Amino acid sequence: MINKVGVCASYASAFKLLADEAKLDAIVVTGYLDGEVPHAWNKVKIGNEWAIVDATNNDNDMVKGTSKNCF
Repeated sequence: MINKVGVCASYASAFKLLADEAKLDAIVVTGYLDGEVPHAWNKVKIGNEWAIVDATNNDNDMVKGTSKNCF
């Protein structure tokens, strides 16, 4: 991300690092966006439930599905 070459996995890893520093229970999740585009995002535990956090969302064309590969 610092060199402006990061993709979803970089965003998810950076979010995890910040969440860890803030003492939040967070994980990196990998899967597919719209069933076909590889993607990474986070889940963070709030109370007793896990919430989805996608720090990459709307930052670039890869999330919109115009690229075949996010990793």
